Amino acid sequence: MRLSESGSLLRSFALEGALVPHSVVLSECSNTLWVADRERMAVRAIDSETGVEKKRFPMAEGGYPYSLTQDELTGRVYALVWARPRSGVGGKVWMADVLAGTTVELPGVSVPHDFVVSYDVYDDTYRVYVGETGPGASGRVSVYSVDGLEKQDFAQALKERRIVAHGV
Repeated sequence: MRLSESGSLLRSFALEGALVPHSVVLSECSNTLWVADRERMAVRAIDSETGVEKKRFPMAEGGYPYSLTQDELTGRVYALVWARPRSGVGGKVWMADVLAGTTVELPGVSVPHDFVVSYDVYDDTYRVYVGETGPGASGRVSVYSVDGLEKQDFAQALKERRIVAHGV
């Protein structure tokens, strides 16, 4: 779907065979719309002008892509992938570089929902922020270094001024 400046519909297109298009990211330079087709366990690269699929990237190890994000420095597209068990809690969670096919496990995540990859200028490293919808009645946000180690509690990272929270 594409809207004009006034908000009227310019065009829309069907995603043939998609079950749950759970997250989208637009790469404007390449006119590529990245779609996390969650229940098909794949990320799809779609031409944002025509709606034609350019390529499909299956997720490894039976993983469901829940969220997509784009690195603001390099333009790389990452997927938050969850090999969720029938119980809906636990299982393996990882971040996948969609084009390179490389992965980094994110240990300790139980119910992933969304994430972002950001460059931390203070530490000269990348951070991965993962939002969860559980376990329990409330969620949490966990912070990782890019290598998947050094998991930090979000509140502790704020306290140590490792990250700056706006509007919290």
